[in-house]
Amino acid sequence: MKGKYFLFGFISIAIFFFIWLYIPATYPKVETDIDLKFKDPVDIRELPGIWLERLKNNSSEFGIRDTLCRLQENELFEVLSDESIRKTFLINLYNAYIISELKNFKGDYESLVDRTAFFSGSNLCLAGNKLSANDIEHDLLRNGRIWWSFGWFKKISKNKVERKLSTHLDPRIHFALNCGAASCPPLKIYDQENIDLQLEESTINFLRNNSHLDTTVNSLEIIELLNWFIKDFDGQSGLILFMKDRNLIPRNSNPQIKFTGYDWSLKPGVWAD
Repeated sequence: MKGKYFLFGFISIAIFFFIWLYIPATYPKVETDIDLKFKDPVDIRELPGIWLERLKNNSSEFGIRDTLCRLQENELFEVLSDESIRKTFLINLYNAYIISELKNFKGDYESLVDRTAFFSGSNLCLAGNKLSANDIEHDLLRNGRIWWSFGWFKKISKNKVERKLSTHLDPRIHFALNCGAASCPPLKIYDQENIDLQLEESTINFLRNNSHLDTTVNSLEIIELLNWFIKDFDGQSGLILFMKDRNLIPRNSNPQIKFTGYDWSLKPGVWAD
């Protein structure tokens, strides 16, 4: 009889380890009313991408914000524990939120005062936490960089959401985040499986279209956007190296940087080809 119990126990343990080793991990899903035609739960990681896809197709946003708001904090933190998944989620979330909010924007986008109020407005609810566009970009994606400091200063302390959801600073995010203005990088739905390749592609395309090397005067004209985040690139010398590494300027060049203007006129919904 003891032998039977021993055999049963051994088989049970073997089955447990088989499941643990070979069955793919499942991610929390939520019941959602994003689209009444879809009855299956939606993968939390895909919610911002779904939102962005809806905006691209001028489809209903019904239920998406509510679903993002009622996510459980711990569940969200677990799902986004991987850096690339977290970065993808936040980039898509930022872009979807900006486009959605601009639908009802009544101010003057070329006014610094109106624009600052827009980016500071905490109108997005994520797992019960109110967030602004500034929170997503600077506290989470830029890992606590203070927005007005050109990247030179960081916040001293972080709240729970910032500790769990912030990412290591990747300067390529500046070529993926779309603020809705004419000079902003074009929109794209980012995919966690290809996020690195997509960011590199967006970076090269944007810099090719928004920089010019004049060898006659040894000058590199480049869009003002990069000046606002210059420390993210380790200063002007770091920015030049950043461009050399992508073959955007010759390796043996050492130009002086001249920052050009930025068009803040409102032009939301511009998508990459």
